[in-house]
Amino acid sequence: MLSDIPWEGPVSAIRVGRVNGEIVLNPTVTQMEESDLELVVAVRGREVVMLEGNSKELSEEIIAEAISMAAEEASKINDLQLKIQGIAGREKKHVEAPVVPEGLYETVYEIVAEELSAAYGRGNKENMAAAMENSKERSIEAVSAKFGVEPDDPEYLKYTKQSIQKAEKSTSAPGSSPTAFATTAVKGPK
Repeated sequence: MLSDIPWEGPVSAIRVGRVNGEIVLNPTVTQMEESDLELVVAVRGREVVMLEGNSKELSEEIIAEAISMAAEEASKINDLQLKIQGIAGREKKHVEAPVVPEGLYETVYEIVAEELSAAYGRGNKENMAAAMENSKERSIEAVSAKFGVEPDDPEYLKYTKQSIQKAEKSTSAPGSSPTAFATTAVKGPK
């Protein structure tokens, strides 16, 4: 928060327990041994961005109250960080993110999906490794042809490799699509 490195903070986290029916924020180790709830709530600004935890069987109302209490407390910590940043922080650097040429990811995705789908379920690492290598070679050739650049053009090679990595993560199973990961992350498995 104090450096000139740009980032979308602050983010604060609060551990929540429940001892003798009472919600406890940032409980001690001893309290956690007696707790029937172990929850970590991370908050950016005033919005909950991550929940992690487990509990014995508790009502939704108790869990919601724990999350709400933690979010309120984490927001106070975020406000304090922003206040300190205002006093002692430096102006953030402006960084422009590189723009991947339109259609590049889709070109790469089609190749990666085809190669990995063909190798999926064939039972060994060598087949998958070969499919990944083939998809890399084919993607570089396809991007070179589509965008009229040399196969070793550093800028396009970087974009192609990044797109390959993203596509490999999105095509971990048959029937994947470029939006499958986002859909799964938001809605859960199909």
